[in-house]
Amino acid sequence: MSFFHYCLVQIFIAKIIDMRNFIVFLLIALLFGIITSCKKEDVEGTPVVLTANIDQLSTGAAKVVAISLRSGNRLIDITNNQFSVTLDNGQPWTLVFLTANNQPLGHIKLSGTIESLPMYYVPTDINTINLGTLNKDGFVFTPNIDILQTTIPLNGTEQLAVGQTDDWFAASANNLDVDGNGTLDFLQNNDYGIGVLYFINGGVFASGTTPSLDTSGFVNGFKLIVHIEEASLPSAIYITGPVGSGLQNALATEQNNYGDYIDFFSPMVQSQFPPGGEYQVTYNSKTLTFSIPDQSYILNNIVIPWPTVHLNNNGTINNISWQMKLPFINNTINPLSLVRKVQVQIDGTGPTCQTNMQGNRLYNSPDLSAEITTHILECQNIEWNNVQKIYMTYWDQYDQHYVVTFNR
Repeated sequence: MSFFHYCLVQIFIAKIIDMRNFIVFLLIALLFGIITSCKKEDVEGTPVVLTANIDQLSTGAAKVVAISLRSGNRLIDITNNQFSVTLDNGQPWTLVFLTANNQPLGHIKLSGTIESLPMYYVPTDINTINLGTLNKDGFVFTPNIDILQTTIPLNGTEQLAVGQTDDWFAASANNLDVDGNGTLDFLQNNDYGIGVLYFINGGVFASGTTPSLDTSGFVNGFKLIVHIEEASLPSAIYITGPVGSGLQNALATEQNNYGDYIDFFSPMVQSQFPPGGEYQVTYNSKTLTFSIPDQSYILNNIVIPWPTVHLNNNGTINNISWQMKLPFINNTINPLSLVRKVQVQIDGTGPTCQTNMQGNRLYNSPDLSAEITTHILECQNIEWNNVQKIYMTYWDQYDQHYVVTFNR
């Protein structure tokens, strides 16, 4: 699943959907008076019903689109100054409000700087959330019930970190006409997004099986990831960013092609983070425009899965455990408020665990939930003396990707 694989409820018919989930959502639709069909639906967590009141006359809001990263979009009519939408609590969402003619009016903002709904932190015994009355100020809709106090138990430090981390998601959600043709992209069954892949120097294994933690060279580069889903997919794209981005009409051919959509990777940029500003993607006489917010916050919000290798008596690797380190910020933050999933990768020489490994790759773990801190290798034939690098890669809750390298 890509970073920005949205799915509109009320507009499209599913391409891939589990029939039981479809029935559940159809029942919900009938309950709330919504027509529910969607292009793709990956339910995470359990359902939570979100309700709110809004003055349609003073705000001009006629609809609200609930936007997620992995469970699609849900377009809801506002009726009699109120709306209700069922979201799943395994990921972040945000709300964007529209006129009757589908013109964006603004987005939700919680207290502080959080411009999303961090539903992944909602306790599992919560199945309803009332936002109270939404008040409009410019392009911001703010609930008069502070759910960060009543429902979502993030402490002050975690709220600050989430408020910075969700900026990219909020910027993407607020740009619903990326191709600039005057019609919202999802109403045309198109889907565009932009993400980032950071490369980080974690440290070095010296004589032992636990590495040092090196923060001197830390982030040593990034690649942008451009997601394109439309009827006619390009074979390559060109990316141009603001001054200092290192991307000026940069050709991007590296890609993951999933058939109905492609994720393109920009060339590697030897810089700590992409500067904020406007980024344009061109191909086939088409121009996509993305707005990336200031990314300097990442230097203070990087989580390091710090590994320890545990060996069998014959010197092969049995398992790898790790601690979530926060080298630059106060340890009162729970890494689970930032990290969604982890993967362990091993490079070196000698026998591999899986077949079809490329280059020096010896092992790829499956994706592991952030709560897991130990992984037993699926095969026990990788010799520690043959290992050259261990990559502790992870995705944050907003689907930005980090590759943390520990060298030997």
